Amino acid sequence: GGFGNIPGSLASITVGSANNIWGVNAQNQIYNWNVSQQQWTYIAGQLDEVWTTFDGAAWGVNAQGQLYRWNSSSQSFNYQGMNVTEVLLGNAANVWATNAINGAVYMWY
Repeated sequence: GGFGNIPGSLASITVGSANNIWGVNAQNQIYNWNVSQQQWTYIAGQLDEVWTTFDGAAWGVNAQGQLYRWNSSSQSFNYQGMNVTEVLLGNAANVWATNAINGAVYMWY
């Protein structure tokens, strides 16, 4: 195997599975890899970083530390609150975050 160039330019990329690939460009625009069309799909909104899991979950955070969760039904990221510095995902039901102000730890349930 080897690497092949995929058109587009991203500042960060995350891969949860072969069907769950997300990226954010230098302007904080969000993109999702459309496997069937083999191209990036623009997603409205702006995030600094996006994280994904093997089972389809996607979460992101913006420059203000606001946390968002991907809603596949509405095809948008929904605000979840909090002022986070780090988010870690195990799967759709196992999401952890730390608070930017006091270091408090949160678990999604």
